[in-house]
Amino acid sequence: MRDVASITMPKDLDDVDAVVALTKGWLDDHMAASLACLHYRYSLTLRSLSSQWLVATQLGSSECGDGESTPSDIESFLWNRASGKEVSPWDWLAESAPANTPGPALQAIIMKFTRFDSAPSDCREAIESNAEYVVWPTSRGLVFEGMVYSSRACLFETEVPYEALRQFMTKAGLDAAASFQHEKARDLYDDGLQ
Repeated sequence: MRDVASITMPKDLDDVDAVVALTKGWLDDHMAASLACLHYRYSLTLRSLSSQWLVATQLGSSECGDGESTPSDIESFLWNRASGKEVSPWDWLAESAPANTPGPALQAIIMKFTRFDSAPSDCREAIESNAEYVVWPTSRGLVFEGMVYSSRACLFETEVPYEALRQFMTKAGLDAAASFQHEKARDLYDDGLQ
């Protein structure tokens, strides 16, 4: 199966051309990578949009000629629309390790906001000990998304309000959070695109 790559965006998006221009590099990279693969399926979903920022998440899997298989790959992308450059939300957090993992205090805050209502018990245990996330901003806070494996794949998202993260944020992070809140970024995350 070679679905290659796709981009999901809302039907009523006004500036499709600008979004396509920013995401073209992502699409080109995946088109090139897919040539050596038997199975290649990646999708990019827009999550939040403002005059300054474009936020998207990627979900995909591949099985390529070298025999290497990527079961489920999650990644987030944040583009500064003015510069066209990609930015890492992890740079906005003072307490993070090089491998995009939170320190113990930040992990405790993430767990405080994680809802386990419908999670099977084996997933809950795996999530509580998980320390690797992809992160993206909304107008309300940062979403920490992770996938852990227990007896099954457990995918989860936790949105932590900026107010609860204030003590962990760098100046750049506080400025970015203010711009997301001030501009009332359109959270496509709420538009049923999850």
